[in-house]
Amino acid sequence: VLFSSSSYPSDLGSNRREICGCNPYIEYVVDFVLPRAMGVKKASSALHFSTTTDKSRLLTRALQVINAVLTKYSVSLPRPTRQNAEPMLVSENILMIEDKKESTVLEDEKGQTTSEWNKLLHSSNPNNVSKDIDAAELDFMDTRFQTRSMTRNQTNFDGSVIQPVEPLPQPKSPGFYILADLLSSDGMLLNIISLILSQHLTYDGIANGNSACTDARAKALFGEILPHYSAVKTGRDYLIEDQKHGLDRLEISSIRSHFIEQLMQPLYPSNVRELTEISFRNLQTSVTATDDDDTVWRENCVLTALRIICAASGREESFITRCESSKAASRSVPVLRFRPRDSRSAGPLYIKHYSVKGISKLILEVQSFLPILTQYVGYQSSSLRNECSIASAAISILAHVSDKAPPKEYATCISGMSAIEQRNIALSFASRLSLTSEAGDVDERILICETILKLIFRDLCRDTVGHDNLSHIILGLSCTSPEEKKAYILHSFQGSSVELCGYNNALDVMIRLMSEMNFLLDPKYAEIASKCHEIMYRLCETNSPSLHLTKLCVMHKLRNIEFWQKQLLRFLGASEYSDSVLFSILRSSGIRGNCETNGLHEINRDSHVMHCVSWVLKGVALELFGLMGFVEQTKELKIGPQPTKCRQLLHLLLKDPYSIIMKSLEYLPLNKPQLASQLYANSPRREIIDPALYEMVGPNDICDGYKVIDENKISLGMSENNLQAESAKLEQMEAIEWSKKWNCYVHFACASSHLSRAWCFLTQITFSVCSSY
Repeated sequence: VLFSSSSYPSDLGSNRREICGCNPYIEYVVDFVLPRAMGVKKASSALHFSTTTDKSRLLTRALQVINAVLTKYSVSLPRPTRQNAEPMLVSENILMIEDKKESTVLEDEKGQTTSEWNKLLHSSNPNNVSKDIDAAELDFMDTRFQTRSMTRNQTNFDGSVIQPVEPLPQPKSPGFYILADLLSSDGMLLNIISLILSQHLTYDGIANGNSACTDARAKALFGEILPHYSAVKTGRDYLIEDQKHGLDRLEISSIRSHFIEQLMQPLYPSNVRELTEISFRNLQTSVTATDDDDTVWRENCVLTALRIICAASGREESFITRCESSKAASRSVPVLRFRPRDSRSAGPLYIKHYSVKGISKLILEVQSFLPILTQYVGYQSSSLRNECSIASAAISILAHVSDKAPPKEYATCISGMSAIEQRNIALSFASRLSLTSEAGDVDERILICETILKLIFRDLCRDTVGHDNLSHIILGLSCTSPEEKKAYILHSFQGSSVELCGYNNALDVMIRLMSEMNFLLDPKYAEIASKCHEIMYRLCETNSPSLHLTKLCVMHKLRNIEFWQKQLLRFLGASEYSDSVLFSILRSSGIRGNCETNGLHEINRDSHVMHCVSWVLKGVALELFGLMGFVEQTKELKIGPQPTKCRQLLHLLLKDPYSIIMKSLEYLPLNKPQLASQLYANSPRREIIDPALYEMVGPNDICDGYKVIDENKISLGMSENNLQAESAKLEQMEAIEWSKKWNCYVHFACASSHLSRAWCFLTQITFSVCSSY
């Protein structure tokens, strides 16, 4: 409660101790409670608990104190040096992947980067942010103070006056103490959090500790005092004597059930305690839990530990920059171990030194930290109101570390050399990507899936295979040796039914998702569907020699299930009774009429559907190319043409009743939509729009040359001009509404161009193949 309040007194304890403030409480939690609870403090004995629930409850409360302090700690940022880069992956209290659809890196009046996620997940009261930043400035200044014992006149035993002692370094704030410990290689917090996460996890999820633990209860009862042998022997003899006289325990079965129910009551009813959960949109809700509710305390303990890492990741850049520019930030005087320096204390002043570095580097150094996080990605909580909370925090940390670490080192640390670890990672990501759970915030579940796809794209076309490529691990392509891949290709070519991967993986999940029309046409999932189709195409497109076998395996896997043919018919198949899906969507699209703001998500869906069709058309072209035997051959593996399958695919493209190539030509949106003329006629002033323009995020071969508008930057830029008039506010609102429609139109124009080029590419390959017959 103290650290969760808007402000805590800086002069706390000034009447009792030399150094005032809240630091003793933080030091007590960080240096004494957590190390003893986890048994990592060498100088002190470990705490013993009767049940694991008691341990989880104590850990949860201790971590909540740390999280409350850290989320209130704000360090002023220098001006960001990166421009035209990916959005920052940080927010105030939880590290999340930004929604790149409509957000870029911004700068506020203090030079801090903000984003859509920053708005959704503020950890502290906006009114107190400037106050927190001003208080944090003292941590990086070489300020000193004198204690009361230093200022009053003191004399030695011989009557001489003691010379005044030099002023001491100013104590650091509680937030500095925690963040410096987390980012220091000599700190304990990160190792303790890693130990907490590992101890609370099993392959079936977060471990349940409701079962009685005899050893733990014995230690809690006796502590370090071992039972004496003579007392144990006397007790044993007493029980043996009772058994001889037939005075054994009562048989419960001989007593009536209703009598048992009345008597079998707990001696001490469980206490009901209050917990605070922070939702996806930073809405705080209070829940209650009893002392013996093991699952609640364990899941809250894990969630709080992950959020502490997220908060530290969001502050590391500015904190490290300030520490490197200030010598005073490299040391502090702990309050609990402080002793006034005078003639009576001969011992030296204890000063704690810090050498901070990025938390990504520290995480890579902690053994098994990243593999543990991957298991939490697939975890669905049973006691939290939002079952995605743990998964979203875990995937955010993984994505943040992947941005900082070299790809090969990151993939090796996250999976190691073990095939079992790679299998577990693939299973965890696949379970989260499957979208089977309907619990939790829909936007958060979608954002987690987009983050997983982003991790796949990062290494998809890199010239590495196996455990050195994270995308192959997630897709289930890493545990197969080159000999096994060659055998799979040969069996597949001969028509045998074989499996490329023997366990669930992201590749199989995406294929299943793309077979459902509800998934393909739902505005919420349309962008994910587009990225899934792009992954299929990229796997079949690569020309890297090291990825050749992997490419052939994927092509044969898709060929065996007739993936490209089925996707063609799903989007472009028409009959005498119904039009094709693409034609129906484009005919009724809001881009052709008076577009309203509340209908933009439908138009964005139409754009993503066109991208899906574009990837399918280009994938069909590659399939034709492969069926003709034009794929590169190797000495060990030679795959000939498959004329029968090639002819079947050509019939689907050129002959009735489908004639995909000719009929899809009618669907191409080649005319400029009505929305374009409306936008050009009612555009805002150029000085408002131009500073907010940025390059569209996406594949360079698709999105190059298209610019969209950052709506947040328009609002920020006009606010800096202190426009208070009603006309200025109205102009700002109109500019934001116009930019939303403009972005929607640009995305639609990009998708239309992509579709037209894909049709031309397929047509060119088709006629080239026909001429080869």
